Amino acid sequence: MARVLLPCQAVRPLEESRAGLVRARVARMMAAWLVLGAIVGIGTGTTAGGEAAMILSSALAGMILFPPVGLLLGLIGGRARESFIGAAIGAILGTALGMIASPAGFLNAATHALLIGALAGATFRPYLTLVRWVYSALQTAAGFTLRLAGRLT
Repeated sequence: MARVLLPCQAVRPLEESRAGLVRARVARMMAAWLVLGAIVGIGTGTTAGGEAAMILSSALAGMILFPPVGLLLGLIGGRARESFIGAAIGAILGTALGMIASPAGFLNAATHALLIGALAGATFRPYLTLVRWVYSALQTAAGFTLRLAGRLT
């Protein structure tokens, strides 16, 4: 279907191309990991001392350290929504396990589990893509080998 543009609208071919889609995905992942860095920093600052300066500095440290992780995860194909879903599941499981193991330090376990869940959520789709690609390559190689073996005998 053709798009009709008004004279005042500019054509933005980069946003409609593959590079524009990758750029948008990476930007969303960096923003998601900026938020996750703030959350993990707040949790770490709360368990480290609980003072306002400690919480603020930990949140800022997380916001500085985590966006490059989002950049790399976005480049390999991770999605922000899956990062947040993994983080939520990790936080719930970490809180539950932390309450069972040591009720006094459950926030520390929840913070670490949130981070692990976010990483798992962000890498799940690229992992499945890699497995599918390897399976397809092995299947193609096996088919080629079997066809070649049939021609030789």
